Amino acid sequence: MSNSLDVSDRGTDNARAKMRVAPKTSEQLVRQVLGDAVPPETVNRLVSRSRGHAFSLEELIRAVAEGRGDTLPEAVAAMVQAWIDRFEPDARRLLRTASIFGEVFSKRETIRRCRNKSEWFR
Repeated sequence: MSNSLDVSDRGTDNARAKMRVAPKTSEQLVRQVLGDAVPPETVNRLVSRSRGHAFSLEELIRAVAEGRGDTLPEAVAAMVQAWIDRFEPDARRLLRTASIFGEVFSKRETIRRCRNKSEWFR
């Protein structure tokens, strides 16, 4: 699977690994999840639109599987927003509240703030 990994700036202090799913691997994944009967145009559209980005490919496949294939988001941020939009209002409010605190936060404090100042997060 060496063709699925692109490593940039190898050997420098700023080395970063860019993980990309190879087109052939993406095609196989689409067919595995959606079935062999999926039209080639759909496979090509998902692979092309994902640009090798694993999260993007997963969300695009999910959208097609759920019957939302004609409204595929263009960007990863739009995919995440569409996913969040399907949450119940209280869950969205709690997520917005938790996002303010960063990667580490107190569940109790988040819920307390959400209850006390819910107008902040609407």
